[in-house]
Amino acid sequence: MNKLGKANPVIWIVVILLGVYFAYSAGYIGGPSVPDVDDDNVPSDLQCSLILKFKDALATTDTNVNASYIIFNGDGTFYDELLTGVGTDGKDTATVRVNTDYDIWAFNQGVQSIGFLAKEFSVNCGNDPKHTVTTKLVKRSTAHVLGLDDPVDLDQNITGAAGATEEFRVKWNANVSNAGVKDPYLVIDANGTSTVLEDLVIAKADSAGGKWSEVTCPGRINPFDSEHKLYCWKRDKQALSTEGVIITYVSALIGSAGPDDDSWMRATMADTAIWFEPGYDNINGVNFGAENDQESDVGAVDGGGGFSISYIGFND
Repeated sequence: MNKLGKANPVIWIVVILLGVYFAYSAGYIGGPSVPDVDDDNVPSDLQCSLILKFKDALATTDTNVNASYIIFNGDGTFYDELLTGVGTDGKDTATVRVNTDYDIWAFNQGVQSIGFLAKEFSVNCGNDPKHTVTTKLVKRSTAHVLGLDDPVDLDQNITGAAGATEEFRVKWNANVSNAGVKDPYLVIDANGTSTVLEDLVIAKADSAGGKWSEVTCPGRINPFDSEHKLYCWKRDKQALSTEGVIITYVSALIGSAGPDDDSWMRATMADTAIWFEPGYDNINGVNFGAENDQESDVGAVDGGGGFSISYIGFND
């Protein structure tokens, strides 16, 4: 008889327990395994050199942008800024903390054909001691009204009976090559009482897919005279020169008295621009609009120089 077959059962129990112990220690059974952490990948000072590069988004060649920027912490509080621009190389370095979220506004408030539309973006260096982010900005253009017309007769007169709804077209574009306008306003100045013109409405997207919402007109733009009224709408996205001529359809609700030959409208575009509340200390102090609430101005010219007016008249 093989005496090994009569080994003490206690020995087998010990062997099994040792096997379970080593399997658990190796992570094969039991709780989740803990990955190794390479502490050498985290800078000892927990700092990251954030290299910001700015480029012209629509340029036909690689073109640097002399942008300014403001950095906010992930909670929206102010962190750092460079408001003098990054220089002709389009590059600057900011020291930030590793594994930390930051929101950045970049912009260039130069005049038309030189300035660039503001853009917000977010960065996080992770564990990197050096991290590079390239941001492309769109050159600023003004929006220019090319004309108004009746889409049926293709002339500059609307024939509308009392109580009728008549549609007309506003043709406009971003008139600087390889540039854009951020959220432009369409401003229409119309004369006549509510019995002549009850309302103006933009109910559908324009030919480039932009949608319009009625807004309060900027206080810096005044109606032609006391018998006129301003109607204003804001587009929900920027307009690019690469979109060509854009057509916006406006419906005129004719009043109960109907129009006469002296009834007319004119249209222009108002630009929106970035502006800052005095002493801003968080990201809520950065604003966009057709008017700076603090100073009643913006950083761009409207409609190619005041009212670049196109007219449309009414026939009774």
